[in-house]
Amino acid sequence: MSSQVFQSASEISTYFRCDNCSMILNKVSWKQCKICQRFDLCEECANIGYDKLTREACKQHQKLHLDLSSDGSIVNDLMQLVLVEEAVKNDVEARRKRREHILTRVLKDDEIQDDYDMAALMEELKKKEELSLFSKDDKVSQLNSIILKYNLKASQRRIRVLSLDGGGVRGYMPIKIIGELVQQKYTTIPKPFDSNNSNHKQLFHEAQLEFTKNFDYFVGTSTGGLIAFCLAINYNILDMQEIYSNASHYFKKNFFGPVIYSKYDPIRIHTKIEEIIDSIHFPVEKKITHENATLLDIRNLLNPDNIIDDARIEAARMKYGDLLEFTDVINNKKEGADTTQGGTFQLATREKVLLITAYNTTRNCVCVFNTSYAKHWGYRIVDVLKSTMAAPTYFPPHPIYPTSKGKEESSSKTTPELFIDGGVFANDPELAALWAVRIQWKKPVNYHLLSIGTGCYTSTLSSSTWGGYMGWVFNGGILVNTLMDATRSFTEIIGSNLANLSNLRRMKLNYKITQPIALDDTKFAEKFDKEWEYLKNEQDFKALIYFYDNYIKKDHADDENDKKNN
Repeated sequence: MSSQVFQSASEISTYFRCDNCSMILNKVSWKQCKICQRFDLCEECANIGYDKLTREACKQHQKLHLDLSSDGSIVNDLMQLVLVEEAVKNDVEARRKRREHILTRVLKDDEIQDDYDMAALMEELKKKEELSLFSKDDKVSQLNSIILKYNLKASQRRIRVLSLDGGGVRGYMPIKIIGELVQQKYTTIPKPFDSNNSNHKQLFHEAQLEFTKNFDYFVGTSTGGLIAFCLAINYNILDMQEIYSNASHYFKKNFFGPVIYSKYDPIRIHTKIEEIIDSIHFPVEKKITHENATLLDIRNLLNPDNIIDDARIEAARMKYGDLLEFTDVINNKKEGADTTQGGTFQLATREKVLLITAYNTTRNCVCVFNTSYAKHWGYRIVDVLKSTMAAPTYFPPHPIYPTSKGKEESSSKTTPELFIDGGVFANDPELAALWAVRIQWKKPVNYHLLSIGTGCYTSTLSSSTWGGYMGWVFNGGILVNTLMDATRSFTEIIGSNLANLSNLRRMKLNYKITQPIALDDTKFAEKFDKEWEYLKNEQDFKALIYFYDNYIKKDHADDENDKKNN
């Protein structure tokens, strides 16, 4: 009898993937075909029924049965539960053949394409005991040369990331910092600069575009998610300052908040988000507004030279999944590398990516919305932005309906999933960006990461605060402020230590706030402006200028090197 209270949730590293959705199978058991023992399904795909799997998955499974000369139709009953140990035993011979195939291709192409190639190659070499660097064997000498070239290319491959923290009204800080950086680095902007002058404002907007062209990934949480979105689509951030300088308007208090309802009614900030989306000029014929703009529309806006339209959408869904592999140059004769599971990685040229964090309370899991991930394309950008800003107790959770065929399906038969602010797990989202790059590039890169904070929170915690609702919940939002700042501190420590490695160059620009300033302090913009004239001439901002010049700003040579060192 199975337990009714506790269910399996354990995870274990494997090299298996679901043959329908391509997700890594990291559970201790899953469904596998009992005939061919080479067709695997994750729990979600197994539950939808065999007849509803993708056409490509069914064709591949049928081919395996033809190879085995097995008779009979393939039905649900053939899929049985298999333990990870048994799955590994069943796959020994097939895995050996795949490794040999990879080795043959690498020798023929004289090139390692990604880390999956490298892993299979090293495993095969160990099996044959041919690892000696001093071997006179021609094949081993060639492999040594190929491995050296692979690592040399990796040392020159750069991915630039802009990461923006959450922080409520303190989002005014990164806007001012980026605004000043743009003004100082782009000489087309008049001096002195007047943000109320329409000509100055337009010149700033043009310079802002040159600034954002440097980045491959934009990632943000909460208020940082909104700012990252605006920078990615080149919405003038000078127009965003009004949200923070006029915070008392957007933070409309609920009469019974935060005792019964959320502290604030989100209607005004939601309306502003909708207005920003409605102001976007999409390069398509159909009318796109906040009501129907999806993450696919944003992906196309970020990458106008590679638009995925209705004619390309089905093929693109196959490419932009878990087997996606970004590269800088695609040779028409070059296909994606084989995985160790028998599939093929889908090559796509480098593109700009927007990442926004949120927490799915319905599924109890983190979510990093990704414009280059097909499973997220159907989500409306307005819902993504409202979700990432739904800070607990400040704003209510935001409902998002599941997607079907690229669109959110809202009907009496579907139940929305509730999302809250991504700051509950990644108030500083830079690790989410590093993870996304690693997953989507599948090869070593040099990470050039610029992260901008919203101030290190100073807690009013004291012995009298310990243990009670009054101290934690009603004391200026100390509970939420403390928990979100804890995730920021954790990420900064990890990021700082990772930056000691040779392939990560990182700067986190932040300021310690010596007085308690809550996420909803409507006087924050005024307080920051009083000290900004001093701060922008001090060591932190000077270090930002140095980092930008040396690790972020691109030139023509950088673009050429990226293409050469794919």
